[in-house]
Amino acid sequence: MNDIFESLNCDEDVLKFGEDTFTVGKFKTLVAQDLHSRFNESTNNNRVDMKSFFAYIRLKTSQVSIPMDQTEFHFINKCQIIRINSSLPGWQKGRLKTRIVIDFTKSSQTNTYLEFCPDKPDETGLLLDEIR
Repeated sequence: MNDIFESLNCDEDVLKFGEDTFTVGKFKTLVAQDLHSRFNESTNNNRVDMKSFFAYIRLKTSQVSIPMDQTEFHFINKCQIIRINSSLPGWQKGRLKTRIVIDFTKSSQTNTYLEFCPDKPDETGLLLDEIR
């Protein structure tokens, strides 16, 4: 199985999960909105805001507190993609890596990065590698 993930930089590429489709740009926006909503809902119920929840790592064995300016989550899901500027026709099956970075130094700014790993590498790429 191929484990090489490539960044998805074209917001117009289309992702498919089951029967649901999203452009890359819309998917990034929805992921960020959902994450903020979940944290705000859970932290508001407990009267703890997201920034203070992740502000420090407190080590039990000492008086040390390590500030956290950023926190990062990532997950990998099976999906399909159509790349707008690709020579490959139709849907390409593979895995999508979603990486979310929350920057607490910038008012909890959330950045979402997507990478795709095809189940079957581009065969034209394999032929070029064999020639070299």
